[in-house]
Amino acid sequence: MMNLIMWLFISYGISNIVVYGSIFTKPRDWITKRSDWWGKLINCMMCFPFYVGVFMSLVLGGLTNKFFPCPWFMCLFFDAVLTSGLVYSFNVLVEKLEK
Repeated sequence: MMNLIMWLFISYGISNIVVYGSIFTKPRDWITKRSDWWGKLINCMMCFPFYVGVFMSLVLGGLTNKFFPCPWFMCLFFDAVLTSGLVYSFNVLVEKLEK
C-alpha cells in the first residue's frame, strides 16, 4: 500500500510541475506553438501522467508486477494507465478542495 501512495505522490509531483509549473511555462508554450499533439499532451493532466507512468515503470521497475504477475509490456501499460487514473483523480480532488 505504501508503494502505491509513494507512486501517486511522485507521479503527481512530476505531472503537476510539468503541466502547471511556472518553471515550464516557456518550454510548454514553445512546444504548444510547434506541435498540436505534443502541445495537448503537455497541457493535459490526464494525458501526461500516462507517459510519466511509463517512465517511472521503466526506471523504478514497475508497480503492478508487485501485485500480480504479468509480462513486462503489460505491466508497463498497466502502470501507465494506473498512473494516469491516480494522478487525474488526485488532481480533481485537489482542485475541488481549492475552491
